[in-house]
Amino acid sequence: MNNSKNDSVGDGDIWSELQQQKVFRLLLDAVSYPGDIVTISKVETLLILLSCLVDKHSSFADLSGSVTQPFVRLMGVEEVSGNQADFVAIDARMPPPKDFNPKLGTLVDPHFGATLLLVCDGVAEGDIQLELSGPGIEKSKCLALSGVHRDWFDSRAEWVKDFPMGVDCFILGDGKVVAVNRTTEITITS
Repeated sequence: MNNSKNDSVGDGDIWSELQQQKVFRLLLDAVSYPGDIVTISKVETLLILLSCLVDKHSSFADLSGSVTQPFVRLMGVEEVSGNQADFVAIDARMPPPKDFNPKLGTLVDPHFGATLLLVCDGVAEGDIQLELSGPGIEKSKCLALSGVHRDWFDSRAEWVKDFPMGVDCFILGDGKVVAVNRTTEITITS
């Protein structure tokens, strides 16, 4: 079974309403079906996602070093530390910083948990093989990733253990994106 959606949005103006609607629809599909891979664009995938998800009412931290200050100003977003941010861009090739403790929300307001944008080398192929299960997944799905430090999966397991609190993740690389919700169970198979 192929769990990839190849409805790429192209490399047009990331600020156009039509482009952002297409990206948002693809991300909605990805979140609804964790483990399904959506193709966004080979060019600046992180920036395309941020232009769609982040606005002046959200906070943001760039732990990846990939987002320029002019782009942050264009988004109109408040820059804060990774521990306070609603959205956190991270280089997934590196282990989680020792002092990184993302927002997990509360029992009353779990939606205040952070969304992590884990930037890796590739989605759909790679040396890390995962088995995903949980809501939105019929039985289980296999997912391959390259350029993701394995410690991210241990940290994520710790952050989502007190459901409904936790973090949601988008893993992106090589123009492809996959969502891993806080309800998704992950088993590393190799």
